[in-house]
Amino acid sequence: MAMKRSTICAAVALALAGGAMPARAWDIDWSLGLGYEHSDNIVRTAFDPISGNTITPFFDIAATEEGDTLRANIVGSFGYDYYTTDELDSNFIANAGVNLLWSIQPERWLWSLDNYTTQEPIDVFATQSPDNVQNTNVFSTGPTLLYRFSEAMTGRARVRYINTYAEEADDFNSDRFAFDARLLRDISEVSALSVNGTAETVSLDDPTPTAPDFDRYSIFGGYDWRSTRTTLHLDVGWNWVDFDDLDTRDGPLARFGAEVAVTPISTFDASIEHQLSDTASDLASAIPNADALLLPQAVGEGGGTATVGSDVYEEDTLTLGYTRLGERFTLRASGYYAEEDYENNQLLNQQNHGVLATLDYRISPLMSVGVFANMDWEDFTEADLDSREDEYGLRFSYSILRNLDLNLEASQADRSSNEPTNEFDETRYYAAIIWRRR
Repeated sequence: MAMKRSTICAAVALALAGGAMPARAWDIDWSLGLGYEHSDNIVRTAFDPISGNTITPFFDIAATEEGDTLRANIVGSFGYDYYTTDELDSNFIANAGVNLLWSIQPERWLWSLDNYTTQEPIDVFATQSPDNVQNTNVFSTGPTLLYRFSEAMTGRARVRYINTYAEEADDFNSDRFAFDARLLRDISEVSALSVNGTAETVSLDDPTPTAPDFDRYSIFGGYDWRSTRTTLHLDVGWNWVDFDDLDTRDGPLARFGAEVAVTPISTFDASIEHQLSDTASDLASAIPNADALLLPQAVGEGGGTATVGSDVYEEDTLTLGYTRLGERFTLRASGYYAEEDYENNQLLNQQNHGVLATLDYRISPLMSVGVFANMDWEDFTEADLDSREDEYGLRFSYSILRNLDLNLEASQADRSSNEPTNEFDETRYYAAIIWRRR
C-alpha cells in the first residue's frame, strides 16, 4: 500500500506526541472534509484528453505545544483520492511535518524526533500528473547535548539517525547517521558568531557503482542577527563528499537568509544558498509550517518537484518573497531560481525558476474570495528538455454554519515544451465541504 512505510514513522511520532502531555496542554486545530473535482484532462496528456472526476475524503491537522518538557509542531493533510476513471488507480495522499523536542534535562539533554511526508514525482522528465506521484518520507531522531561555558558562550552537539524512503524510487531509500557540533558566542544583545562542523554517513539500500554510498562533511562559520523587525543568518565555509570508489567532490558553502517586517502586517523574505546537497537533505530541511500545508487547494494540487534519488548535486538557489496579512486582504508573492548540477548523472542537471502570487479578500466574516497564479520554467540542460507551465484560478469560501465551510475553486493549467508529449491543457473545477474544529 502507498501509505505502508512512507507514513508509519509519522504515525508513531503522532502517537508519541499524543501521549506525552495532557490533551488540554495542546493548541489543536483540525478539520474533516469531502472534496469533489472534475477535470477535462485528468491524466494531463498531450493527445486525446480524458475527462474524469475525483472524490477525496481528507483530514487536516495543525497542533502545537510549548510546555516545559515538550515542544511540538505537527501539521498535516491526509486524504484518499478515488478516481472514477479506469485510467488512474485510487491512492492515499499525505503531506505532513512533525517536529518534537523533549527536554530530558533542562538546558542540557534534549531528544528530537522529526518526520516529513510529502509527494514527489516518480519520473522527473514527465508531466506531473496523478499517475506520476509517489509518497516520500524522511525520518530523523536523536539526542542533543547543550553546554554553557560562560554567559556569552555556549556549545551544542547533536547525533541523528535518519531514514529516507520513497514508494517507487528505490535508490532514494537509505539509513544515515549524522553528527554536528557548534560553538556559539554572543557578541551583542542581538547578534552572535558560531563555528560549526557536520559529518554524515549515508548507507543506501541499493548502492551501485555509479550511485555508491558516501560520507559528507562540512565546516563553516555562522553569523546571526535578530531584532524586533529583522532576522539575518549567514553561513560561510567548505563542504565535501567522499564517495565509495569514486572521486571526492568538494567546494565552498554559503547560505544567507533574511526576513524583514517592513510594517506590522507585511514582511519581506529572501534566501541564497550554494552548497553540496542531495534530495533527502533538502526534504529534511523543508518541513513546512501550518500555513504552508493547510492553504486551500484543489484535489491533487499538492506535491513537490524534487528529483527523488540518491545522487549528490551542487545547488544554487535564490528565493524572494513578500507577505501581507491585512484584516481583509491577504497577499503572498514569491519568486525562485534553482540550479542543480549532479555528480554522477548529468542528465538530471537542471535550471528552474518561477513566480507565484495569491490574493485573498475577506468580503465578510463568513465569506472570502481569492485569485492565484503561478508560472514555472524548467530546463534539463544536458537532456535538452525544457518546459513552461502556467496555472491560474479563482477560489471562494463560505461559512455555511459555525463549523461548516464550503470551498469552491476553478483553475486552468497550460504546459508547453520542446517535447510534444509533455504538453497539456487542463481545466479543473473543485468543491469541498469541510467541518472545522473552532
